[in-house]
Amino acid sequence: MNSAEIVDRFLGKQFLIGPDLFDCYDGDETFLDAFSKDRPLVITKDLFSILRNNGVTVPEINWVEFEKSRAFFEKGKEHRIYSTFLDILA
Repeated sequence: MNSAEIVDRFLGKQFLIGPDLFDCYDGDETFLDAFSKDRPLVITKDLFSILRNNGVTVPEINWVEFEKSRAFFEKGKEHRIYSTFLDILA
């Protein structure tokens, strides 16, 4: 599956994907079914790996704050909050 097909599949389910997801994506989308009304907008490699390993159990967290913490992490401003979110998810 090429990059455009992967993007189309996730967009069809109303998710965006981070560029790092292409490195680890294997076609398995079953973890997306575990999300209810509250869910993340962007699926990244970190989130994919954790949710795929946890199965269908998705903790209730503030996804907006999770994505803000990811943005700060990517900008090099704050790593602790994002790491804490990943620990909670794991």
